[in-house]
Amino acid sequence: MRVAILGDYPLEPDRIAGGVEAVISYLIAELRKFEGLELHVVTFREDVRRRCVYQQESNLTVHYLPPAYRFANVTFFIINKCRLLRELASIEPDLIHAHVAGTYAEVAHMTGLPTVLTLHGIRYRSKWLQQGWLNRLVRRPL
Repeated sequence: MRVAILGDYPLEPDRIAGGVEAVISYLIAELRKFEGLELHVVTFREDVRRRCVYQQESNLTVHYLPPAYRFANVTFFIINKCRLLRELASIEPDLIHAHVAGTYAEVAHMTGLPTVLTLHGIRYRSKWLQQGWLNRLVRRPL
């Protein structure tokens, strides 16, 4: 069975930053123990300039995609959604496991494939913790 896991994943497995990266990393470590599972992690990383795919283990492939932020809110993240849909089409998964509501979950639903969604935290409240004028004026009220 081929499973695509969508969510935050570290560039270096031993340098985990954040709760979602930790959950996905530990989940992958346990899922790799099952015979017959082919795992694909698809993640957007700000520190990646172009698409790269790494076969990390015999049954684990990680797909790093560069996110598009220019006018992303205005276009409802359409470029990121298209990149993610294209990557999923190349993987042809039997099941998608999306983490965090938002682009990952929306694209998983758009495919029509069987999907599992794991929610993390309270997203709208986490915006209050971010600093900066854009958050103060735009994101917090929304």
